[in-house]
Amino acid sequence: MENEKLNKHELYQKSVQNVHIEAEFFRKVFRMIFNKVPYTFREDFCGTGLLSCEWVRKDVQSYAVGLDIDQETLDWGIENNVNNLSSGFDRIKLLNHNVLDEFDNTQFFDIICSLNYSHFLLNKRKEIVKYFSNLRKNLKKGIFIMDFYGGSHIYEDHKYNRGESDSFYEFRGKQMNNLTNTSICSLNYRIKKKKFTPLYEFNFRIYSIIELKEALEECGFNKFKIYIKEISEDEDDGFTEYEEIDLGKNEFYPQTDRYTGYLIAIAC
Repeated sequence: MENEKLNKHELYQKSVQNVHIEAEFFRKVFRMIFNKVPYTFREDFCGTGLLSCEWVRKDVQSYAVGLDIDQETLDWGIENNVNNLSSGFDRIKLLNHNVLDEFDNTQFFDIICSLNYSHFLLNKRKEIVKYFSNLRKNLKKGIFIMDFYGGSHIYEDHKYNRGESDSFYEFRGKQMNNLTNTSICSLNYRIKKKKFTPLYEFNFRIYSIIELKEALEECGFNKFKIYIKEISEDEDDGFTEYEEIDLGKNEFYPQTDRYTGYLIAIAC
């Protein structure tokens, strides 16, 4: 397969996303907090809406909305993901909507999420606070889930890769700019042993855990859960190794070379 013929959406879904595990993890966390089953789900920065499709696939009562501003990506997701659902395609909407604009404030969700560090694209603090403020209006009794990463590796050029069969991908990040906490990151793919080709590039502001928590508190959240783990270059991103930390008890988590996790803000 020639690089110019690669479908970048399929490669992204295969290499970066693990929607079955994510959907089950989110349902489990919600049940632990509220002792009931979640049904309504919103996927911010949804891209092709693969996670939203997984959400409606697993439960006939589930409903999902995906938001993104890239119409081409949304169209691909509708054609290749939503329209290929055997059932549930009438319980999912992928919408062109900027998360910095308020969503329909009459619509509430059990779970809203932002994954794959998409919120790190909001480089200015006032932008991420605006985003948190907007989504809080669409939660009555629910949770907002976001992922994060960090560690000493962000202070130098870094990369890690993982792949299977004849496709392979590499995440590459430039040394973080200490004046802005931003880093240029890219997803690069190699097919059938050809050299890496960059298909995605992002300018991430790498927010710390405490920065995210304090911004969420400003927007009305006051209860949190955090799941965190140290990861190595060749480790599969399973959920069983995550350590739950109680932020209310001021627990200590030491600096590591590389860590990832989920910050969960609870609205009730």
